[in-house]
Amino acid sequence: MIGKILKSELGKGAFILFLTMNIFNFLNFVFHFSMGRLLEPSDYGILAVLMSLIYIYNVSVEALQNISSKYVSMFKIKKEYRKIKYIISKILKKSFNASLILFVLACIFSIYLSKFLDINFWLIFIANIYLFFAFLNPVLRGVLQGEKKFGILGISLIIESSFKIILAVLLVFLGFKVFGAITGVIVGVAISLV
Repeated sequence: MIGKILKSELGKGAFILFLTMNIFNFLNFVFHFSMGRLLEPSDYGILAVLMSLIYIYNVSVEALQNISSKYVSMFKIKKEYRKIKYIISKILKKSFNASLILFVLACIFSIYLSKFLDINFWLIFIANIYLFFAFLNPVLRGVLQGEKKFGILGISLIIESSFKIILAVLLVFLGFKVFGAITGVIVGVAISLV
């Protein structure tokens, strides 16, 4: 029965995503576990607040991946490849503009948030950089999903988590503490985008 499922394109894609998403989630667990062990409790608390901001940024743009995937798959069926390029470049441009505006607003808000939470402004600033990736990554991952390139989609998730762990652990060991941990998160997602 499993062989029958894996023979279909949908079954194979679902299996690949199931496998890679579980690896991605496990690596995220390893990241939090290692940061919990390497950072002091107060520093890990600050990192948890910064990660909460990042999670909020992610939730607000989940629809972008679905929209990109829908249009790409629709145009791919009709073999309208120019329309795929056009719609993706248009979505990317609008996403970048929206992320730029939100980044500026978030930085202004961060002045007050840093005082309220008693967290260094520059830590929140670095976390706000994630807004650019929060808007661009779902678009490109939606393209991969619409093109049914589930292996590459899964690999990009694993690359993101792997680099996040490696860089964060390295930077924390070098003494950068929370700055190192949050920088590892940002650089990891940037590398997966590339």
